[in-house]
Amino acid sequence: MSLSPAFATAGSKLQDTLRPKSLIKVLFFTLVVLLSAIESRAQNEGPESTTLVDESYSLKADREAFEELRKNIPANVKKGQR
Repeated sequence: MSLSPAFATAGSKLQDTLRPKSLIKVLFFTLVVLLSAIESRAQNEGPESTTLVDESYSLKADREAFEELRKNIPANVKKGQR
């Protein structure tokens, strides 16, 4: 008892239809895994130093100058009165 040619042809067409879908799924899964690995590696490496601004830039002198200027503000202006 053998299958008619119509059934044999239908089976191969079904397999041909499933192969590209399976290939796309495998490629998508691979892409997701690779992107996850790249992201994980980037997070583990992190920045080389924790300092965001170069040490040569300092606001200390500016802050001290503002404190000196604030000493000259009258008391009624400090309270919000004019």
